[in-house]
Amino acid sequence: MYQPYQKSRIDLAEDGDQQDETSELVSGRKNIRAIRVSFRWALAFSLLCCCCMWVVSTVTKFVEYWPTERERDIAETHGLTLTVETTKNIREAQRIADSFRAARLIDFDPKNKYARKITDDHGQTHYMPVADGCEATVMIVRHCEKGDIREHCSYEGFERSVFLASLFGDEKNDRWPMPSYIFALSPSGRDNARKMNFREIETVEPLATKAGVTIDDSYPVHRAVEMTNEILTFLQSGQMCGKLTVISWKHSEIAHLARKLGCGPFEGCPLDYKGRTFDDVWQIKYVYRAAEHSNRKSLKLATKPSWHVFGSVQAQNFDPLQVSKMFGDYVPGGRERGGGWKKAEKDYPERKTVRDAHAWQATHVGFTA
Repeated sequence: MYQPYQKSRIDLAEDGDQQDETSELVSGRKNIRAIRVSFRWALAFSLLCCCCMWVVSTVTKFVEYWPTERERDIAETHGLTLTVETTKNIREAQRIADSFRAARLIDFDPKNKYARKITDDHGQTHYMPVADGCEATVMIVRHCEKGDIREHCSYEGFERSVFLASLFGDEKNDRWPMPSYIFALSPSGRDNARKMNFREIETVEPLATKAGVTIDDSYPVHRAVEMTNEILTFLQSGQMCGKLTVISWKHSEIAHLARKLGCGPFEGCPLDYKGRTFDDVWQIKYVYRAAEHSNRKSLKLATKPSWHVFGSVQAQNFDPLQVSKMFGDYVPGGRERGGGWKKAEKDYPERKTVRDAHAWQATHVGFTA
């Protein structure tokens, strides 16, 4: 009679082992699948958190740097695209200007250790309150155009320097008053200490010759704060009232220099000096006076005078042909040689009054044009 096959204990054990292996394999696959799903969810959650953080950060920054009406006017005046970065730059520039102005232009108070004071030749300290209505101006010009040798001005650049000098004078018809102090960036004052650059000096040398003022070229870029502190100290003491100071500087540093002089975007000084022009002149006017109108809700007028700063950008309106005609290079019938402006320095009359004897001790580096 046929007997069906019956598995032995060994076969049953082997089948059990195979089932265990299969179940373990299935369980392992399930675990791997669960890990993958968890990883995907974690990755998706992380991406969602990052997106949320970015949105919150962007919204916060957008709200924080939402431009005020005054900042919008500044951007429109200077042709700037009003973005978060632009607003941030405007506020940072104004913060620097405010900090320098607050540190140097202090209301007169003899009890204040930072009050305006000067020390005479005998070592005695005298407080010098500035008269109500004191006015002074600092003018910043860019150096002349570069020549074939980049350390010196080009032919057109020297023409510009002569034209610039022609704009100053003591007569009423002259555009600008004669300067009492002239500064120029030190020839070795740039980042590259091995490179000598005389363009800043050459730009104002005809003016210095005409005004009878020595050029102070002792300040490099990294010592600009010392120069501005010295200028503002003279302003504080009242010795600059009714006087003009001219500074010839590197264009990329002019905006930084203006802020160190206390003039930011709110006062009228731009964020930077346009690199393509040599014609812009920055004027910073300081006036020590009492407020004429109240800016308080109580309408109470502050009678104590304080410093007010006003910045503006003016154009020299330099015309090379006009300068050549001015010095007789173009006459009826023509002329063999031009460059009549080269003798202009020697023809400038000396000014009757020169800078005060107790002013800065300048160091003028000689050069050959």
